[in-house]
Amino acid sequence: PPCGVMGIALGTILARAAGAGWALWILVDRSRKVRITRGTGFHWNTIRRIMNIGLPSGFSGFFRNGARILFFSIIASTAAGSAAVAGATIGFQLRLLTIMPALAFQVATAALVGQCIGAKKITEAEEYAWTAIKFFTVSVAAVSLVMVIFSRPVVGQFSDSPQAIELGVLALKFIALEQFCNCISIVVSGALSGGGDTRPSMRYTIWSQWILMLPLAYFLAKQTGWDIQGAWLAWGAAPILQTGLMFARFVSGHWKRINVTVD
Repeated sequence: PPCGVMGIALGTILARAAGAGWALWILVDRSRKVRITRGTGFHWNTIRRIMNIGLPSGFSGFFRNGARILFFSIIASTAAGSAAVAGATIGFQLRLLTIMPALAFQVATAALVGQCIGAKKITEAEEYAWTAIKFFTVSVAAVSLVMVIFSRPVVGQFSDSPQAIELGVLALKFIALEQFCNCISIVVSGALSGGGDTRPSMRYTIWSQWILMLPLAYFLAKQTGWDIQGAWLAWGAAPILQTGLMFARFVSGHWKRINVTVD
């Protein structure tokens, strides 16, 4: 029988489980160049270095998603209430059209930059990073522009509620601005990760989303007459700050001087 919203949740869980199972199968597939074998032991020094690079990235994601949950609670408390949440949900689903390619570029950039740094080819590592940043900046700018121009007909495919559509269009326009900055930040983060410089991303996430966005969203939504528009203005301000900080860190070149080799 139809499961409604519960069916959406179950479908999402099953899809993620299938993806995880497929990924594990690839890791143990003997035909692959990179694979896990039965006799592989624990190399504690390697684990320590992996944790040193990986934990800040993990915490960055934790703080980012935690801020998003609180942001939803702020827009839910505005005059539009559940309709504002519905519009935001539509917008967040559409943002995946740019987030997923950005994550793919992040992984590719990190791998190429890391490989070059490991081979002591610093100039080549920097060329890979700049190429990825420039290419994806142009690409995401085009996608963001399309999202803004066709926001109404696209959002209309997800709801038949006039209020939800209006709020979804509003959300999508701010998300398009956020996505342009956020996707550049993601690719730059990949370049920094390739050099083992992952701690700044965690700090910048805290500064931009917990120190700037959440207090500003609450103030503009609750203490001024801007209501939901104020919350979205704060949402758009956070990625501008984070992208500026990430890009300044990248240009500083500190990531090219970090020792990430395994003893």
